[in-house]
Amino acid sequence: MQKNRLSDFRWILFTSFKYFTAGRNKKIRFATLPIIGITAGFVAVIIIIGIMNGLQEGYLTDLIEINSYHARITLEPGTGTSAEKLIKELNRSAYVHNSYEFLELEGVIRSANGNLQPCLIKGLPSNIYIMDSGFSHELTISSGSFSIDSNDEIALGRNLAFTIGAAVGSVVELLALGEGKTVNFVPIEKQMIVTSKIGTGYPEIDDIICFVNISLLRRILPKTIPQIAVKLYDIDKINAFTKEAESIEGIKSVESWIDLNRSLYSALMLEKYSMFVILFLVFIVVSINIKSSLDRVVFSHKKDIGLMTAVGAAKKNLAIVFILQGIYIALIGIFLGLLIGILSALHINQIFLFIGSAIKTLTGYNALLLNYSFPVKIIPSELIIVSSGILFLSFFASWLAVRKILKFEPVRILHDE
Repeated sequence: MQKNRLSDFRWILFTSFKYFTAGRNKKIRFATLPIIGITAGFVAVIIIIGIMNGLQEGYLTDLIEINSYHARITLEPGTGTSAEKLIKELNRSAYVHNSYEFLELEGVIRSANGNLQPCLIKGLPSNIYIMDSGFSHELTISSGSFSIDSNDEIALGRNLAFTIGAAVGSVVELLALGEGKTVNFVPIEKQMIVTSKIGTGYPEIDDIICFVNISLLRRILPKTIPQIAVKLYDIDKINAFTKEAESIEGIKSVESWIDLNRSLYSALMLEKYSMFVILFLVFIVVSINIKSSLDRVVFSHKKDIGLMTAVGAAKKNLAIVFILQGIYIALIGIFLGLLIGILSALHINQIFLFIGSAIKTLTGYNALLLNYSFPVKIIPSELIIVSSGILFLSFFASWLAVRKILKFEPVRILHDE
């Protein structure tokens, strides 16, 4: 029994391959358009999703490293656990790269010429630029040097400094509501020296951000318990770290970067999956083309099917032979799509520059978008999902086209012929 199945399997593979490769002119008409469709669709998926992954990851990385951190820990008041003691315990974790205290305060910054602008004041340790490599890597210092060693120094976001007209070395004034001993809110005015102008590449951050020494905000907010920023070795271990941190005494809450950016993260993922669905419609159209092509192939080989059935070939085996025609098309399209798509995605910026140069040469128009350097990230699991989807659609379309073979009567087919 097993030997017969093996023989059937060999016969199916041999016959399907012969049908796919024999009669080149017919096969070119039958297979070329579906293969081109799958290849073109797959290339588009790889390039577009790769760019979207790169942009999303780049934006989230900047946001996480500079603003949200991998996790934020709030201490439980009244437990007697100090921030210094908790930081030492956190740093012993296998997940934690470093951790430190920070404070945030919304305020207004005013330059010497009287320009006002709302800002987000972040109080960080004086050695943050050296201690946190992720933080320093994501910042671009356009002027000066990052320094918040004293309570009189401030580093401004590039756009914020430009808006208020502040230069490195100039004096600005921070206006904020602090905490008093007898009243809840006390207006605070503090003159600061601008040490640097920094940028992240994202206006929504650069428009409002400024950094000061955390000791200054401790003085302004004496009743507020600083939070602890945690950076991990591997951001994908955030759930494991959260469970571990929640069991530590003295911790009130642990918020991961996903919790802190849930709306943004959800919006980015919805955008990505929506693009997946739109691009997948291309493959549905291609699968319809495969079905139509196989309908014609089955009809043109009715005599062969009748003869093989008459001499003992099982109808289900014949159906598999023609289903494999569609699978071969899908596999060739997937292979070419992967090859061309990955190479194109990895060199997409050079391709865009070439296209931009060609447009400028022919029309004189300078396409600035094509001069932008797009980050690209290709995720293998996504390619596997798309490839599996293409194979499934090709199989389903092929089955719809060849299921009529199961209803063929060889005597009637031969008699008609």
